[in-house]
Amino acid sequence: MGRVYEVNMKWPEKYGPVLHVRVFTRRIIVLNSSKSVIGLSESRSNIYSDRPVVWMYKELVRRKLAVFNISSAHPWFRKYQTLLKSALYKPDMQERYQELQERYSVVLLDLLRCEPEKFIDHARRNAGSNILKLAYGWQVKDENDYLVTLMKESIAVQEELIAPGKWLVDTFPTWIRFIPSWFPGGGFHIKAEKYREKLTPIDRFPHAWVKEQMASGNYIPPFTSMQLQENLSEEGDDIVLWTAVALYAGGADTTVSATTSFFLVMTLYPEVQKRAQDELDQVMGQDRLPHIKDRKQLIYVQALLKEIMHWAPVVPLGMCGFVF
Repeated sequence: MGRVYEVNMKWPEKYGPVLHVRVFTRRIIVLNSSKSVIGLSESRSNIYSDRPVVWMYKELVRRKLAVFNISSAHPWFRKYQTLLKSALYKPDMQERYQELQERYSVVLLDLLRCEPEKFIDHARRNAGSNILKLAYGWQVKDENDYLVTLMKESIAVQEELIAPGKWLVDTFPTWIRFIPSWFPGGGFHIKAEKYREKLTPIDRFPHAWVKEQMASGNYIPPFTSMQLQENLSEEGDDIVLWTAVALYAGGADTTVSATTSFFLVMTLYPEVQKRAQDELDQVMGQDRLPHIKDRKQLIYVQALLKEIMHWAPVVPLGMCGFVF
């Protein structure tokens, strides 16, 4: 799947900005211009877009209620949005997140100084430390942290699950999904159960841990505990659980990808690295580390980070479903 987006970039030259591709029973719409993306998936998203139906991942492994998988027609969809806004856009939550970023950035720098060859592991620990503290109040203590390791493993499982063309049940769900596990060709049911067992801990363990901390009274209110106090029903509990999982799933691996790209670019273009370092030295000197409040003064550094996101986007191939 790694080079699919490169092929998509060439298609509009020959076929135009909106393409329809049919792969067996699946119909795919490819949008290759900002005008078509905004016009269909944003301005008219209520009639044209929704999440793709992926039988193996969503139905059989039971991930359809996850924030990034749930249908926009589901009643929980708007509730997820409300809770996520409260976590990401409230000024007090933003201030708390910035404090965490600055605190853990110092830890990251120290780790890079001591063991620079493990820069990807350090980046993963840093991303996990920030979002786990914000979402659950969980303190990451070392590189072998249980939740960071668990999330790394779950991401690998999900990548295997959603690989295009891997599961025949996704291509012909109308009849293959009814094949029993004991029948030839029905082994995907057994695999789905094993995948479900691997993914369940990342959903349930941190949520249960927060409840234990709340019961003991010895905790600093993170996102999950604050929302649980306001959502006391069984349904509310599940909504908070999936929303907190989305905070971690959406923030951890994407951040690691962007950070890894940063290291690559700094290695490939040392002159760019030097110019960015010169700006840092000019703004704050060499006697202190940069703070978030310095961001407005770091014009070149900000432009550099934006260009890295443009040069190596975290998700080069955006995917959604279209209703026909």
